[in-house]
Amino acid sequence: MVRCQVRCQPLCQVFRQVLPVTVALCLAVGTFVAAPSVCVRAETPDSGSSANVTPSSDGAKTVLVDENGVFSGQIQEDVLNMTDNITLAHEQLKEHPNNAEAHFLYAVALSRSPYLEEAYNEMRQIRSLLKQSRDFGLMDRTIEQYEGLLKNHPNHDVAIYRLAFANYFKGYWIDKEPEDAKLFEHGPSSEYYAKAKTYMREVVSLKPDDVWARNYLGHIVLEHDKDVNSAIAIWQESLSVNDKQNPGALLMLARAYTIQGDIQKALIYGAKGLQQKQLMGLSVPK
Repeated sequence: MVRCQVRCQPLCQVFRQVLPVTVALCLAVGTFVAAPSVCVRAETPDSGSSANVTPSSDGAKTVLVDENGVFSGQIQEDVLNMTDNITLAHEQLKEHPNNAEAHFLYAVALSRSPYLEEAYNEMRQIRSLLKQSRDFGLMDRTIEQYEGLLKNHPNHDVAIYRLAFANYFKGYWIDKEPEDAKLFEHGPSSEYYAKAKTYMREVVSLKPDDVWARNYLGHIVLEHDKDVNSAIAIWQESLSVNDKQNPGALLMLARAYTIQGDIQKALIYGAKGLQQKQLMGLSVPK
């Protein structure tokens, strides 16, 4: 008995760590998307491309570009950049602390890192900003903006990834905020979840090594479709693509096995996920 207690205690400690992380993970994904990127000047603007401009939540104009300035045009104002670089996204956020798009871009950057709890915090901030402004049309403008980008750049996986999250966020908002949902036009939430899955699969088709797209596809399958076995299969395939730097898949598997009641597997995958997260050694900007 003594030997069992000595061995089990660390596992129990891991389990106490795993559950909050996996819950935060799923909540983070569940709120992932309100609007595109944040203020940065494109270093190589493409004067031949048209800018995609939409009003942002802080009153400024949002001009959506990627890190190569693909969509920028000749613009004499701050530009919003679809970056996955955590440091850059954080610097942009500091320039626009009350901008929902800025928080979104930072959250998306964090979503592609081990820091999913921090991403969830950004999503909560977005929800707070949107509820304060009552600007629920922002979700539709975001979706329309990415759809517009894809007309000229149909294989732009960065935009497709965000379009998937934009649709997921709208479906999630309809389900979780029914009073707010009365204030904007929408179809059934299942319509937006289906689009989100389609776009995530498209990202995987374009970039088979994008484990984050695989992981969030699995999340939608689990949380919306309630198909635990299919979600597990998606995350296991994600690990077959990358099992060295893929804490998201490991932690999601920990949650799935917890749902199934397989605590032993949940502990094993959770411990591996936490270990990978630590070994990746990234830091969150302050």
